[in-house]
Amino acid sequence: MSLPISVIIVNYNAGPGLLDCIRSVIDDVREVLVVDNQSQDDSLAKLENTFPQDSRLTIIRNTQNLGFAAACNIGATHAQPGYWLFLNPDCLCPPVAWRHFIKP
Repeated sequence: MSLPISVIIVNYNAGPGLLDCIRSVIDDVREVLVVDNQSQDDSLAKLENTFPQDSRLTIIRNTQNLGFAAACNIGATHAQPGYWLFLNPDCLCPPVAWRHFIKP
């Protein structure tokens, strides 16, 4: 069961931590949006190889590094209505955390 949460992650050369971050949330939420600030590492290639054609994952590629706040705003304009969680790519979210986020 996925919670009505859109997770927005801003990526800039986050490396393998980005994959771990997404793995920690993707099965529990409605969607994950990764807003990339023109990363120069292979984080997006690894992301696409790890989650090929996963409809819960959207990658938004900025043509330049717009900064964290602007990238968050871009993610918000693409997110579905409801709850939004802005999550840094070096964070892991254990399943028990969701009970503190959404109260019945």
